[in-house]
Amino acid sequence: MAWAVRCAQRGQRRGLVLCLALTLAFAFAFLGVKFVEYKHKWEDGLLWAGAYEPDKLQKEDAEHSTPDGLPANKQEARKNAGIFFSIYFMMTGLHGVHVLAGMAAIAWLLRLAAKGRFGSDHFAPVDFVGLYWHLVDMIWIYLFPLLYLIH
Repeated sequence: MAWAVRCAQRGQRRGLVLCLALTLAFAFAFLGVKFVEYKHKWEDGLLWAGAYEPDKLQKEDAEHSTPDGLPANKQEARKNAGIFFSIYFMMTGLHGVHVLAGMAAIAWLLRLAAKGRFGSDHFAPVDFVGLYWHLVDMIWIYLFPLLYLIH
């Protein structure tokens, strides 16, 4: 995206179109990875708090209880996992919505750039979308270690 802004500033139409197309392709790849990740978590039952089936869990707890009948800290662990995944899905989901908004803006820029609407005298829309895109990117730089490396 930064290179696209530079191409727009220099009036390099082909470079601008190529850079915007690559940025859009990488954004699709990012969301594809997130989809696979969400699907895997869903299949493993790693869901947000309150999304668990109480009857199934009580039966499972009874099967794996200690001699005194307690579920061996499973309820507490499940509660903590539910809190973590509530935060995880909220933050990554909200980030995904902003990525989609950025993708829509980049697609709009790509359409206009292909028509030759941007040049060294008019590149402000590319610059503004670039600023938004980098803000979304910067937020991911904080979310990734917070949600994937620390937990």
